[in-house]
Amino acid sequence: MNALKFLVILNLLISSNLYSQKLGISLYAGANRTSISNYLIKERNPLDAKSEFGFLFGVKADYKLTSKLKFVSGLGLSNRTFSEPSFSPGQSRFFERMYFLEVPTMLNIPLSRKYYTTFGLVHSYKFEGDTHFFWDNQDEILYGIDAQVIGGYKINRRFGLEAGVLYGSLLDHALSRLNFTNFVGSLCLTYKLK
Repeated sequence: MNALKFLVILNLLISSNLYSQKLGISLYAGANRTSISNYLIKERNPLDAKSEFGFLFGVKADYKLTSKLKFVSGLGLSNRTFSEPSFSPGQSRFFERMYFLEVPTMLNIPLSRKYYTTFGLVHSYKFEGDTHFFWDNQDEILYGIDAQVIGGYKINRRFGLEAGVLYGSLLDHALSRLNFTNFVGSLCLTYKLK
């Protein structure tokens, strides 16, 4: 019985060690710029929604599936912002800010020793916003699916740069729930923990 326990524990230790060798963890932080397309905006202020800067940060984990392919997921926070003219003359523009929790489900492929690309879907949960859209409940959590492509550059063993383009929200269009599209360009600094 002691030999069986020893073999089970040894097997678990070896498996967890192999698993941890395939797992990488990175932090990221940066800025984004959001361009908005929405029928409501077009009807009220044609061609006058202005893209603005926001921020994003989070943690990503990648799991090595093969020598050339990794699965990437994680958890991030994103602020997507744009502005509109005020309804009253002389007042400053309205800043429309939306805050999202983002969970990526993506694939990573190396392009060379220094360059790589990551692409796939991002599950976005809008949990807060001070926008002026005319829908019923601004406080509700809106869930969407976005498509994203990222190009990355490894500065050294720990640091890297990532530039990304995100198109969302695919789910809103598929369900005809809200004709709301945002195009988000981002630039991030990454730091590899493991």
